[in-house]
Amino acid sequence: MKPSLLAFVAGILLTVALEEMLTKAHERPDSKWAALFLSGGFALFTFLSVYLGE
Repeated sequence: MKPSLLAFVAGILLTVALEEMLTKAHERPDSKWAALFLSGGFALFTFLSVYLGE
């Protein structure tokens, strides 16, 4: 039960953090590129940590 609870809490924290970062990214005039690079960087980091982390 502990791993499931930790995964749930981590998902909530990740959602809140991304929501805050994307909100801040949209405050600038070049917001489209900032949001795109933020999402792309997160996806790249996730890919690298999953496939190269073993």
